Amino acid sequence: VTNHPMIQVVGIAIREKMKNSKTLPIFIILLMIPACDETANPSIHPDEWIIQGAENSHMAKIEASGVQTCSVCHGKDYYGGSSGISCNQCHAGGSSGHPEFFAWISPDSSDYHGRIFWENGWDFTDCQKCHGDDFAGGVTGSSCNTCHTSGIGSCTTCHGDAVSGVAYPPKDIYNNTDPSLITVGAHRVHMESEISTVNCDECHQVPTNYLDNGHLDSDNIAEVIFGSVATDSSVLSPTWDRSNTSCSNIYCHGAFSFSYGDSLITGNNSSVIWTDYESAECGTCHGLPPDGHTGTWTKQQCFICHSTVLDANGIIIDKTKHINGQVDLN
Repeated sequence: VTNHPMIQVVGIAIREKMKNSKTLPIFIILLMIPACDETANPSIHPDEWIIQGAENSHMAKIEASGVQTCSVCHGKDYYGGSSGISCNQCHAGGSSGHPEFFAWISPDSSDYHGRIFWENGWDFTDCQKCHGDDFAGGVTGSSCNTCHTSGIGSCTTCHGDAVSGVAYPPKDIYNNTDPSLITVGAHRVHMESEISTVNCDECHQVPTNYLDNGHLDSDNIAEVIFGSVATDSSVLSPTWDRSNTSCSNIYCHGAFSFSYGDSLITGNNSSVIWTDYESAECGTCHGLPPDGHTGTWTKQQCFICHSTVLDANGIIIDKTKHINGQVDLN
């Protein structure tokens, strides 16, 4: 085993410290045992070490017993250590297989891991080979959840804000916050509305698991699938036009009509632009009051018939009763 570089270093230290001793303490003998179990003559690694798929390849060794023993000779950073041989001579992107660390975690970098997943159709196979099927460490002993503290499958892992727990953009997967981008758009305006309660499932099919069909797929498009309120309980067939980011024929934006006495109360059935939240200002979706009301009414007088919805100043006081598919009268 004297060809093992670490043993050579330890041997020199032993010789200097133990010149007058005829025996070696047991802890010294243990130090001399190589951490790897490959044949050390002429190399610590077998001939098949770099052949992918071979029985004695380093990939098979790591899969069987982990990567930690590699650091004994090559150093904790795998840049050489006592062996003087860097793993990066072959693994040009780093011994982990990742690009440079800060590029790997920076959304602005072309090597950002989120961008790489986006471009490879959300294939996590290579990650799981090293970090395990659950990303909790695997053969590397390094868990992806060290950074992704809520877990890989959390709704805030790729979009939204993990700190606040808000799952909708902004931020989008590239940390964009500009509402003129389709990936950001009017998410916040909808979800934080002061006049209505909007759930994710009114526009998207919300997955139970992040790997569910239709959630992560190669087209990288969050499909718009309208829910019960948007379709007025399937009465309507709303349309989403991705080319100009517009919604039309949707209950939420005025595609409604209902009878009240001898009148037919109707909305404006507006076509609104997702990337321009000002396209849906108050009064856009229906008149104030909506068409069909008899007589002349001001916004401040709406509470006379709808006092559970808004107050005498025309301010919504219970947003669950506005744009909810029902007529809420006193």
